[in-house]
Amino acid sequence: MPERNPILITGAAGEIGGVSRTMVDMLLEQGHPVRAFVRQDDERAHSLRQAGAEVFVGDLLTIADVTAALKGVRRIYFSMSLSPYYTDAVSLMAAAARAQGDIEVFVNISEYEQSFMTFDRMTAPEEERRVARRTRRQLVAAATGPLGRRAGAGVVRRPDRQRAGGLLRREPHHDLAGPGLTGRR
Repeated sequence: MPERNPILITGAAGEIGGVSRTMVDMLLEQGHPVRAFVRQDDERAHSLRQAGAEVFVGDLLTIADVTAALKGVRRIYFSMSLSPYYTDAVSLMAAAARAQGDIEVFVNISEYEQSFMTFDRMTAPEEERRVARRTRRQLVAAATGPLGRRAGAGVVRRPDRQRAGGLLRREPHHDLAGPGLTGRR
């Protein structure tokens, strides 16, 4: 039986190639409640409502909006188009999730790394690139704190939600909704 807590999907209006909208549709098809976080109450928001999603209109850079959107949520799929404020938005979401204290899964589909893929940075000496990667990892760790540890690309799990044997293993993307979203294991 699907959980009754909605799964928060940011970027749900589809401006990032439609990945978030696709996630909304897949989760709804499987009977999972979805809260779609959008910036504008427009025809895309109307379409999300028609599909069965609860639509939350807000700003990812406003703490009051982020905290309100998280109420009753246990799982988050965070996605935002490339923006100079991306780090602020993902840090704000992670901090609000950590403060809420009951988030099980936080999936971050990051455009953030692309901002570092300039010619100068990509052709810098290896040691300089290694230091930059370590610094970015430290920023993510500082934002998520005890919320969890990285479990695969972009997935953060609370330590008490780890799999058998206490070993953290790479989780496929369908873990957001539990087994069976895509049929892969």
